[in-house]
Amino acid sequence: MESTRARAVLVMVVCAALGAVGCGSSLTDSLGGGGGNGMSATVNGQSWSSGISTGLGSIPAVTASLLDDPSTGGKQLVITGTKTDGNTGTSISISFVSTSGFPKGSYTVVDSSGGTSHDGDAFAQVTWTNDETFDGASGTLTLGSYSSSSASGTFQFTARNSAGTTLNVTGGHFQSDVGAQ
Repeated sequence: MESTRARAVLVMVVCAALGAVGCGSSLTDSLGGGGGNGMSATVNGQSWSSGISTGLGSIPAVTASLLDDPSTGGKQLVITGTKTDGNTGTSISISFVSTSGFPKGSYTVVDSSGGTSHDGDAFAQVTWTNDETFDGASGTLTLGSYSSSSASGTFQFTARNSAGTTLNVTGGHFQSDVGAQ
């Protein structure tokens, strides 16, 4: 009985924490009973899947936000998957820029080091716990579906850090609820 109560409290605390940081999924989704939110890919040949490790397993951790894009006057759809395990973590972020909605289809990843976005641009990034960032240099992001409440698609890209080290991200998939910010 005490163990069950402790687990229930742990689940509520973790879910409340996820809600506080805007993980973009409902309590039902977080516990595996909802819309299947998540992100997965292969990074340099290793399987990667978004999730926050807990004593009860892993909770999907993916967000999709619709943000204003000051460079174009349009919007930017940003999808981020986060994986944590103990004291280590990584995140993969992909984004689409548009001045006229987000039609499904393929978008070419452009180098984000220029700092300015243009209509139709797509960006990708991988960040490790130690703040080492790899920016997408080339690749494709495909938006399979988009509505004001959800987004899904696929991605593959090559990213480089400031030292020139390369990461290859292949076979990526995402599904997320969309929240405006």
